[in-house]
Amino acid sequence: EMAVACEDSLSACQLAALRTEADPSCAPQMAALARSKVGRCAREVSQAAVQLHGAMGVSEELIVASLFRKLLGFHQQPGTTAAFTAAYGQHMLDTGNWRNSRVLPVQDQ
Repeated sequence: EMAVACEDSLSACQLAALRTEADPSCAPQMAALARSKVGRCAREVSQAAVQLHGAMGVSEELIVASLFRKLLGFHQQPGTTAAFTAAYGQHMLDTGNWRNSRVLPVQDQ
């Protein structure tokens, strides 16, 4: 599950980069999408890593503890993950794009 979360984050970043390259005007929305996905997956992976290592996961003897603190710091950077998620969700509602896939082309019905 942790590996899938990492791949999910990478895919969201690649999608955001490709969409921004094709249409630079969507850069703020794509940045919010990527920040939201990376923030949520980082928290999930870091918490699972600490849980997986038990009490050793919070000791200074393992790198997991310092990486956990760094990821929590990333999660609290200006503009929290929840704020970016809400901003992207509001954009999708405002534009009506939630009806269409962001990956597959729109098909005529």
